[in-house]
Amino acid sequence: MENGVASAHAQYVQWYESAEDQTRVARELSERCWDYYDGKQLTDAELKELGRRNQPPVVKNWIKREVDTLVGLEKGQRTDPKAYPRTPQHEQGAQACTDALRYVVENEDYDQKRSLAWFDMVVKGYGGLQLVLRPNMRTGENDIGLEHTPWDRMWFDPHSSKPDFE
Repeated sequence: MENGVASAHAQYVQWYESAEDQTRVARELSERCWDYYDGKQLTDAELKELGRRNQPPVVKNWIKREVDTLVGLEKGQRTDPKAYPRTPQHEQGAQACTDALRYVVENEDYDQKRSLAWFDMVVKGYGGLQLVLRPNMRTGENDIGLEHTPWDRMWFDPHSSKPDFE
């Protein structure tokens, strides 16, 4: 059994390293986009030329303004989660699901984590949240949790052709 686990581990490492190599250009582009958001939009050659002319490196950062507008729109359009029944017999189940979703949203600071993921998606190209199970020390049960996954800690199949990397 141990050999099977080691073999699976080796396969996962190979997939990760392959994805890292094949997405290097995309990650460099994401880093450049982050620099643009921060106002670092001039190349070293441009900065050197401006210095030679004794001109200040002035950049009107329209990118930051637009990104901040999109982040503000996301905050303004938030809604509470709600599950809808498929049939009248499923109304109680839908209400239970709605209650569970709202419990997670309230206890996991979902709004802030969602905004972090949205910011990553707008500036760097991708971002996400992951569902996790956390042990509850009081009850001994597991609680559902959410964690923000920073864009540079995600990896995906570089050959996927859908926006959700499927």
